[in-house]
Amino acid sequence: MRQDFYNDIARDIARNKRSIICVAPDSPNDSPFCYTIGNQQLDLPELLMFVSPKAGGILNVLSERMIERGRAFDDGELVDCGGKFPVRIINADERAKNEFTIQAGEVFGQDYEVQQVLAPDRSGRFPGEPGCDAPYKDVPVLQARTENPGEAREAVERDARGIVRGMRGLPIPTQFIGADESEWPAGDGDRMMAPFTMGTRDALTKGEARFAAKFWRKFTARYPKAIFMLTILGYDADPRELHEFPEVCRYVRWWARFAGMDDPVVADRWVGTGEGRLDPPLSPEDYPGPTAGVGFLAGCGVFGEAMRQEALRNVRPTRSN
Repeated sequence: MRQDFYNDIARDIARNKRSIICVAPDSPNDSPFCYTIGNQQLDLPELLMFVSPKAGGILNVLSERMIERGRAFDDGELVDCGGKFPVRIINADERAKNEFTIQAGEVFGQDYEVQQVLAPDRSGRFPGEPGCDAPYKDVPVLQARTENPGEAREAVERDARGIVRGMRGLPIPTQFIGADESEWPAGDGDRMMAPFTMGTRDALTKGEARFAAKFWRKFTARYPKAIFMLTILGYDADPRELHEFPEVCRYVRWWARFAGMDDPVVADRWVGTGEGRLDPPLSPEDYPGPTAGVGFLAGCGVFGEAMRQEALRNVRPTRSN
């Protein structure tokens, strides 16, 4: 029976680009809800909607709108679906996946995004707003934590300066390489340390992960003998480790898949032992950057849960890498 259920979902996706799952409430205090499974295959978020008896049709309409525009809705965007009032789309946090869009996780794993569709009451008031009427006022609003864009950008720039300072005095030449290929140094990267910014706090989107992965493939092809250090900028001032941020882990898994770095052997080649390219002076005790990359990827779940647990048992402070 369970396999028949997933076969039905697969057929729906093949035929209609998505399947709509509707769930009845477990108790009178819960709200019914519907969600999509299939948008992820087009690099778009799954959609989740509570209460509305027309939720299935609305989710289909909204999914097609995303496909037409080629991107997700903006956080907080109001969208006209033909009713008296528009619906509001918000970026949902991890509760959406953990408590509601369960079957999407069974199909795709946890590397997908969810946007919640909020329907207003008959007066146009949304869940969470003063005066919103039942049953809409009882809908859980799963708003994801939002970064202050200015503060996030400042943190990224501060960390970038810190990386430059941290590279001084290393027993190997360090080369910071930008996007302009005409300014890339000659050679194959032999004996060159190259920090690689795989992501920044203000732009942890699937599109950015895909772009950074494309750049990584080009970068490593150009400098096959370089020693690479992976960095994610914007978190050095936060006392938590990078693997403690769900949004960072999700981004890292996206990047690794797009970059072909989700194979531990390949990852070890580029950001691990380097197939003997790292001399003793650059051991983890002297400088953790070059050899910490595989552990960082593992700690974010790139190689599966077993390796994630093993990596975190021996975790040490990493901050940007």
